[in-house]
Amino acid sequence: MKCVDMNTFIYIDIFVVIFPIVNSQFLNYDLLKHHMNVLNINALSESCDGTVNSLFNKLNQSNIPDEDTWALQMLDAIPKSPVGLLSYNMAQLGDFDECIRIHSKKYNIIGKYCLGKISIDNPNIYNNSEFEQNQLFLNTLIGKASAGLQAKKSIWATCLPSNCTENDVIKIMSLTETSGINISNVVCQTIHEVYPELDRDAIIGISVFSLLFGLTIISTLTDVYFVYIRKEKLKPIYESFSIYTNGKSLFSIPNRSENLSCLDGMRVLSILWILWYHVTYASMSIPLTNNIDIVNFIDSTYSMLFLHGDIATDTFLLIGGTLVTHSFFRREKFQKMRKFDLFKHYLHRYIRLTPLLTLVVLFDTTLIRYLSSGPIWDTINEILVKPCKTHWWETLLHIQNKMNHGSMCVSHSWYVDVDMQLYILSPFIFWLLKFNKKLGISALILATFASITLGFYRGYIREMCAQPDDDKERSYYSYFTGYYVQTETRAATWLLGTILGYFLAHNKYTDVKIPKKYTIFLWVTTIIIVTMCVFGGYDLYRCKNSNRVVNALYIALNRPVFTMAIIWIIWACATNHAGAINLFLSHPVFQFLNKCTYSFYLIHMSYLYIAFASIKTAMYFGLYYITFWYCQILLATFGLSIICILLIEIPFAKLEKIMIQNH
Repeated sequence: MKCVDMNTFIYIDIFVVIFPIVNSQFLNYDLLKHHMNVLNINALSESCDGTVNSLFNKLNQSNIPDEDTWALQMLDAIPKSPVGLLSYNMAQLGDFDECIRIHSKKYNIIGKYCLGKISIDNPNIYNNSEFEQNQLFLNTLIGKASAGLQAKKSIWATCLPSNCTENDVIKIMSLTETSGINISNVVCQTIHEVYPELDRDAIIGISVFSLLFGLTIISTLTDVYFVYIRKEKLKPIYESFSIYTNGKSLFSIPNRSENLSCLDGMRVLSILWILWYHVTYASMSIPLTNNIDIVNFIDSTYSMLFLHGDIATDTFLLIGGTLVTHSFFRREKFQKMRKFDLFKHYLHRYIRLTPLLTLVVLFDTTLIRYLSSGPIWDTINEILVKPCKTHWWETLLHIQNKMNHGSMCVSHSWYVDVDMQLYILSPFIFWLLKFNKKLGISALILATFASITLGFYRGYIREMCAQPDDDKERSYYSYFTGYYVQTETRAATWLLGTILGYFLAHNKYTDVKIPKKYTIFLWVTTIIIVTMCVFGGYDLYRCKNSNRVVNALYIALNRPVFTMAIIWIIWACATNHAGAINLFLSHPVFQFLNKCTYSFYLIHMSYLYIAFASIKTAMYFGLYYITFWYCQILLATFGLSIICILLIEIPFAKLEKIMIQNH
């Protein structure tokens, strides 16, 4: 949180960052007079007024004693004159650690770090007569820099004595309103907020994680003892949490006879693309020294590779619908399944999805806020902690995409909600396809078109932007809540997957040989479609095209058309029409990595938030730095995924198997 006082646009306040462009001597401005004006006009609280006077007096001493170095530290922690205003260097964070470590026993003072968002009102700038009496070039400079303030949220910091309340901060900053500077979202931190004591929730979280680790250690030691000492096979329930046995299962790569091994590679590549998408957006949302490069980046066509990576989630939905249908009809064919156990069908899916999600919810609710600190660390509390404390049960029931949009717990788990809700429909789809194949396929096609039509209707009625970014919060919220996370508008992809899965489960459809010339034509068409779906929304990004029909058509058709292209890739791989592409996607390394995709997807955002919210200085935006962050988060999340699989996914899968056998 940042305090910004720009009453005269001229200097750095000793205890408030003014809009520091050049120093006061250059502008021939009386710093002492300015401070006195601030103190007299704002009527600060008694405790704050006394402390600020003490601060001012200490800084005006010719020789500050050691016990009063807190005053120098407070001045030192305040941001100094920024550079690169025309590059939209709008993040002045000061020295966070120095500020919160300030402690004066003599005056009972600790440092309070404050951060606030600012915006510029151009008319007020140009109408400020006192400003115009100084340097005319500053008028032009600030006017041009204001475009950056309006394009990106700008944050400014200051260091204050803890005796000053947040009301005092607001009073001080209110002087800026007459000069064209608007302040909002002021938040302050002292060392007590930065390093809080463990509360009840944290103790619960530590206890659960300790119990899990303890159970894993005991199970592993018992398993190893029976294998190597007693030379006996341990009962399955006792080895469920054994890292020794689970590790062998994780790293084993059995030979597959199925024709859908290409899905392993497609899943892995999709999760890598999704990570790149999230890292890119996170890189643009943190305090930066060169916000103008974001504008240039967005205006480039190649940026769509990064900014439209969310389309990879449709690959997941397609694969989900394909596998659930394919698995059912293959089992029925080879095992002559006569009875379908609905309870086991749903139990299997819930246990597959929920235990690890529960762990992520617990971690975000209880422990994540203790892991780091920084000027923008409070975003962790706002985005992760508070939503999970309130809406955790909606997340674990996989219904929050229908009930809670404003503050979703583990917000990216919307995909799990959509997948689970569509999975609930799968028995009805199986029955329909078994009862009458033509009727079933026709119903699925009709439902697909209904989903697409609904997407167009909502996009048109709500005037959604086809590719909204975070800067346009209202349009992004409408798009996210009205279309992006809704099962009925995202169902088309999954339903197309069920149709594909049904045909792939029957050899009479997969044994068809397509002439080479048609195969080449289909591959070229697929490449063109994928390229158009990824880059075709360039003119729509950030609502550059305001045509309601065009935006609604893009929203409704882009993902289903992209899905059709992916369907051909899967079909070609499954029917030996993909050649080297199938060999690549079916490589055994993808089979191993595919085991990590679900855990990777669930936990990568928590680590990403920790990494970016921990920064204590403004960063630089660029492709190199995006790649650096990407590689770091990729490797760290992959390692954590391995741990989660060994501790959660495999053990609960084994427990489920034991439960079903005893049922």
